[in-house]
Amino acid sequence: FVQAGGWTHEFDAVNLAAGEEHIWTLPLAEIQKQMPRGRAPMPIMIRYQDTNGYPFSVPEVRLLETPGLSADEQKTLAAVPLRASMAVGPIRHNEFQVRYEMENLTAENLRVTPKIWIPEELRLMTVQIPLEIKPHGKLEGFFQIHNEKALAKSYYNLFATFEFKQKNLVNFIQLSGGVSITAESLAPPFHLQLNSRQWWMLLGGLFILGWLALHRLVLQPLRGTPYLLRKHGAIGSGEPQK
Repeated sequence: FVQAGGWTHEFDAVNLAAGEEHIWTLPLAEIQKQMPRGRAPMPIMIRYQDTNGYPFSVPEVRLLETPGLSADEQKTLAAVPLRASMAVGPIRHNEFQVRYEMENLTAENLRVTPKIWIPEELRLMTVQIPLEIKPHGKLEGFFQIHNEKALAKSYYNLFATFEFKQKNLVNFIQLSGGVSITAESLAPPFHLQLNSRQWWMLLGGLFILGWLALHRLVLQPLRGTPYLLRKHGAIGSGEPQK
């Protein structure tokens, strides 16, 4: 499966024996006519089955460039105005987070669209929208991913792209990483962070709950005890027991 701008195509699967190869041909001239001028990511999803018949998918991202760019346009594309980094880690069972940081290296506002390309065994849980970065500013964000059917003890590649436009030319930078599927992907320990006022409110609430529990379980039964004992003559009332 190949996607480039508004052009998508799903190729037929073929059976390959050990050592065999097959070449799928892309109509690049047709694809390039449908993309804006500059450089754009061309994501590819490779689907295959292992010897046990279990399906896998592998994403790839290739660079697609419009032909006939001038020397000035090539120079603009080479002067990338953005720096980015990312880190991948588990946040809870079967869920992962890809945190990224972007830095605008120019003196102008930069509009960037972060995207992530993941295997079909995983599901993206966050929306991908354009973000505005101030001049020489930094911006952090994240993608959240859910494991739908990825196998334990497997490693799945993923790619992040950060698309932007400069001088009417589209461009992007690309990062790569991966997700290790373990038997249990646990979140880090929970830490309760409260300010001094919140701590006093919490302690006051606990005190009230403790007093109510003491009143109901201890004081209230004791208040009725003398009456019950007098009724049965167990307390020195001067009356003989019957």
